[in-house]
Amino acid sequence: MDIKSREYVKYFRVGEMAMLKIEDDSGAYQELTCIIAQVTDVSSELAIMYDELPAILIGQEVPAILSAMVGYLHCECPVVIGKNSFEQTAFARFAGEADIRIKRNYIRQDVLIPFLFEPLRSFEKARELILSRRAAPGSATFSCEPYGESFKAVAWQGEDDLLPLRINLGGGGVRFATVDPFQRNTFLALQIFLDWPQPRVIHALLKVIRSKPFEQTPEDRPFYNWAKIRLKSQTISITAGSYDYIEAEDRQFVIDYIQKIQSSNYSIVAERVNEP
Repeated sequence: MDIKSREYVKYFRVGEMAMLKIEDDSGAYQELTCIIAQVTDVSSELAIMYDELPAILIGQEVPAILSAMVGYLHCECPVVIGKNSFEQTAFARFAGEADIRIKRNYIRQDVLIPFLFEPLRSFEKARELILSRRAAPGSATFSCEPYGESFKAVAWQGEDDLLPLRINLGGGGVRFATVDPFQRNTFLALQIFLDWPQPRVIHALLKVIRSKPFEQTPEDRPFYNWAKIRLKSQTISITAGSYDYIEAEDRQFVIDYIQKIQSSNYSIVAERVNEP
């Protein structure tokens, strides 16, 4: 459920990217991409990227909208840009409640699950493969057994067991480690194995947005550490993409699965905090 809040520090976090939207006299918006440098209970300091505050606005108070994504939450709040702002630094005073909207497709979680991907040349061929697999009874479910801290798909399609892979699973797409990168806009036919509330194979079509050799970023570090051991390769690539085709029912299964894991993680943390 969407909410309103004045806990600005909770939703506008230092180091995150944000958008400062300024309406001009014609009703059009100028959008300035920013990094949040400081946040207090009443205001924020923003480092403007790629552009700068229009000279006509410097030295006066200007109403604007500050928006940011925090995980799967979209946060938007009215602000007033202060007179002390200058070219690439804006000081924005919060001027009302922040609207917090849940963006379900942005719900994400690192998981260890069996996962298969197959590159295909075109959207049509990939979608045709997805639909045929989804319609086949033998591709809809699987037998699973515990494996380490996760589970494996036993003798999948009469072949070897599928062991769990570390992926970042989301309602809007996935991120995972490979040895070699894919070309941008490559289509991948995915098979995602979920064990809750019952074993189910999710078939989806992924369009590659980013695929390149590993860089030292916080979000990719877990994949690199895992992949160096599992993939046994000197070079590791991180591939990320968004679903170009997924049935609404399957997307809901993915979202429910992620929320179940997150709920369990929160319960474990709460129990540890409350331990005597």
